[in-house]
Order: sequence, then C-alpha cells, then structure tokens
Amino acid sequence: MKRVTDESLHPIIESIKGTVWDTSKTLGIDWSQDFIWFDNEIAAYEWEEFAGAAENQQVIEVNIRENHDHLIELTDEIKTL
Repeated sequence: MKRVTDESLHPIIESIKGTVWDTSKTLGIDWSQDFIWFDNEIAAYEWEEFAGAAENQQVIEVNIRENHDHLIELTDEIKTL
C-alpha cells in the first residue's frame, strides 16, 4: 500500500533538508524555543545534551534505512496527540 501525504503538507516536507555536520548538531538548536528534533544518528554526547531539554523540546531517533516509513509513522503518531 502506497501512502500519500496530504498535499497541504508538501511545502513543509519539501523545506526539510538533510545536512552534514562537522561539529555537534545540537549547536543548531535554539534551546529557548519549542522543537521536535528528528535524527538518524544521535551521538552519546548529544543524548547527554538532550537529557536537559524542556518538556516542550523533544528528540526522536528515526531509522529510515531499515524502515522507509519510520518518519511517516512517527509524524502520524504526533498528529494524533
């Protein structure tokens, strides 16, 4: 079964870009704002930083290499909250 995303979400999805980091990825976070951080490879030191996140700041590890629909499944869960 092919899943189709609501067209109204396409601009948001298309704005998500991958990147290569040569320093801690957490340097890109504005810790004064709410956020949901999706990441496929979270280093131990980054998990330590995320441990201090506020209740409205979340980190979610995704694995789209093993489960191509993992990000879709996670965002579907978030939408139902």
